[in-house]
Amino acid sequence: MLEKRELKRRHLIYYLKVYNGKSKNPLGFMADIHSKGIMLISDDSIFTDKVYNLRMELPQPIGKKTHVEFSAKSLWSKKGTISDFFETGFSLEEVDEESIATIESVIKFFGFKD
Repeated sequence: MLEKRELKRRHLIYYLKVYNGKSKNPLGFMADIHSKGIMLISDDSIFTDKVYNLRMELPQPIGKKTHVEFSAKSLWSKKGTISDFFETGFSLEEVDEESIATIESVIKFFGFKD
């Protein structure tokens, strides 16, 4: 199956912790990101085709923000190819302009340069 991506995924120099917004429980760590989606690495499989309210903690403040909250829909989840962890792809659903700007700053400041 050939994947078609309109945006390049960016791997981050930090695995940012992501929490399930409703329960405040850790859901996993962000493996990569772009302005329309993320991939999480987690200990457990994550239900797909479900919208989650997520909270991403920043390694250092960006402006006055120490975290970003957004809604994202889980599109797929699979066992990692070289680990016992699960990988889950999300599309960003409801993200305000300020959060989009913060996510773009995360990519700029904490993304691997290639």
